[in-house]
Amino acid sequence: DAAANRVYLWEAQKDAATTIHICGRTDFLTVAGANASIRGLTVKRFCNPATKGGPIDFSATADGGAIQDVLIEDISTFAMLLIGDATNILVGFTATNLTVNSPNWTGVISNYSTGVVFNLYRCVGADKWDEYSVSPSNGCIKATKVRDFTVKNTYIADNRSQGLWFDQSNYDVVVANTTIVNTGNTGESTCLFFELSDHVYAINNYVSCPIANAIKIAARRCTVSRNICGHVHNDISWSGFAPATVYLAEGSNGSHVDRCTVFAEPW
Repeated sequence: DAAANRVYLWEAQKDAATTIHICGRTDFLTVAGANASIRGLTVKRFCNPATKGGPIDFSATADGGAIQDVLIEDISTFAMLLIGDATNILVGFTATNLTVNSPNWTGVISNYSTGVVFNLYRCVGADKWDEYSVSPSNGCIKATKVRDFTVKNTYIADNRSQGLWFDQSNYDVVVANTTIVNTGNTGESTCLFFELSDHVYAINNYVSCPIANAIKIAARRCTVSRNICGHVHNDISWSGFAPATVYLAEGSNGSHVDRCTVFAEPW
């Protein structure tokens, strides 16, 4: 409670035996070598500041990395970073059966990377207190300047920020066979957002957004095909400001929407 300058410990009040843990852990593992694999880990309750990245990070020199059967839970800011730079692109990364629960800010951030695949990714409860929905970095995946990036067979739910946000200079991005539900807030956030990018595809997804846009496109040559989209507002909005199931913003040249089933839900 910032106004009263107080912190309320509700669980401690309900149960005198409850133990309160103050976290001092900020980072767990940074991978800098090529072809490294991480399997079968559970990483919980890290209070990493935004300046330090996630408890698990892959740097620009960690080409060919992989993570499998890993749970990252209750993280104060970011769960994982895949970060290259303009002179050293992170090449090749595969995440299989990665679960991120309750990242307070963002699930995964990826910048300057290529050949990235998320398969069976699960992200639930990001930004649950709606603190970061106006931040330039939020959601279950926030990607910038990536190429050949695939998200498939993924489940995203109950997030107050973006679901998947591909923002600025992304090329050849595919989101397929993925479910995104109960995500977004009063208009600042969207279930699936392609922004300032080119050759992006949303194929065979189930997307349902209770308040904001289900799919928002501000990208060139975007294909939205065979998706099931649910929204209580308009079906398709072209360059409008009202929330919609599929919102095509100005500049979405060459974009194509077909064979999408739209339904309204009684929220």
